Amino acid sequence: MHVRCPEHTYVGKGVLKGYKWVISTRGYANVIPAGGEADPEERETYGVVYTLTTGDMASLDRYEGVSLIPPAYLKVTMDIEMYEDGGGAVLPCLVYVDPRLGLGVAHDEYVERINHGLKDAELPESWVKKVIRKWIPEEKAGEGVWG
Repeated sequence: MHVRCPEHTYVGKGVLKGYKWVISTRGYANVIPAGGEADPEERETYGVVYTLTTGDMASLDRYEGVSLIPPAYLKVTMDIEMYEDGGGAVLPCLVYVDPRLGLGVAHDEYVERINHGLKDAELPESWVKKVIRKWIPEEKAGEGVWG
C-alpha cells in the first residue's frame, strides 16, 4: 500500500464473511463465494481496511487492471466486519474481485508480495495457515527479498 497508495489511511482489520480467499486462473488473489465449505475459517477472508484519496484510487485501479477489456478485476462494494480496531462495526468497503472464478497457481513474484504483506498485516495466524498457505508457501529464512 505504501508504494501503490502513498496517501492511504489505516482504518483497521476486517473480515469478509461468506467469501473464500483463493488464487485465480490469472495467478493472483481473488475472493469467491464460499459455498458450503465445512470449516468456518474457509468461509471468511481477513484483511486490512484503508481509506484512499482519489489519486490513490486511480493508482490502484491502474495496478488492478480495472479499465482493461476484459477487466482484470471489478470494483465491488462489500460489507466488511471490523474485528479489531473497529469493534464489530460493519463498513461498506471496495473490494477488487476477479470475475473469473477458476482456480490457479500463484506467480512466483506474487508469492513474495503476499508473504511481505502478511508480515505487515498481522492477520489471524490460524486463518493464514489454513487458507493462505494452501496457495502461498511460506518463505524460508534467507529467501525472497521484496521492497
